[in-house]
Amino acid sequence: MRVPLVLAGLAVALVVFVTAFGIDEGEVVNLSTIDASGAQFETQLWIIEQDGQLYLRAGRPAARWLARLRAHPEVEVERAGTTTTYRAVPLDDSATREAVNRAMAEKYGRADRLIGRLFDRSQTVPIRLEPLPSDKRSLSAPTPPEADAR
Repeated sequence: MRVPLVLAGLAVALVVFVTAFGIDEGEVVNLSTIDASGAQFETQLWIIEQDGQLYLRAGRPAARWLARLRAHPEVEVERAGTTTTYRAVPLDDSATREAVNRAMAEKYGRADRLIGRLFDRSQTVPIRLEPLPSDKRSLSAPTPPEADAR
């Protein structure tokens, strides 16, 4: 059992090394999510624009940042020095998944193909970013239910 785990760890380390030093990974954005306690987390992700909509992609349904996003879909994305608040909408339809995977492969080229060889693209989760009106923009923890009873 140890040998497969060591080999898997080495494969991931190789991908990280090659991506970081050998392949230009292209545009990377910072996604800010929060958990139930209000702690804020930063995650670096690729982003694409398709048909006037922005999309992120989770490589696997169990990603921790995706779980935080599902629980509290109001997120901030810092892109090219500008931070914007969005409602993040995870989508579970194969047509959108395939379109986002194709667009990511087109935009990120060799880096996306390399990672795609190691991970099953049929399990990815596309996330559509819907801009929030300016009066609704503020990333904060959800209000506990007992506080709403006042």
